Amino acid sequence: MVQTVIRVQQIAKMVHKELGMLFLTEVRRWLGDVFISVTTVNVSGDLSLAKVYLSFSLNADQERLLKKINDHKHTIKRLLGKRMAGKIYKIPHLKFILDHSVGQGARVTALIDQLNLVAQ
Repeated sequence: MVQTVIRVQQIAKMVHKELGMLFLTEVRRWLGDVFISVTTVNVSGDLSLAKVYLSFSLNADQERLLKKINDHKHTIKRLLGKRMAGKIYKIPHLKFILDHSVGQGARVTALIDQLNLVAQ
């Protein structure tokens, strides 16, 4: 049981790292100069699904970018498979999800900064 949990965590970490590198190199051809961060990867216990949370810094049209990434999901999975060859038997299906936590954190920080200005 513990070994299974550790294996799932290892796979999630590998997928996280390799997708981050893919988004830095390959995906720019489809999306242009957009900075994409892979914030979290959650892999199911049977290793069949990876939920990949993405953050698009400094971009207003995040939903459009997420749609473009989903349009290229199969190509991204194929490229991921090439990068992970020999490390994993089967590449999990990828589900890309927009991560709003980064934007919310920036908003909270801005509000705190405003409160500090008012207090001075």
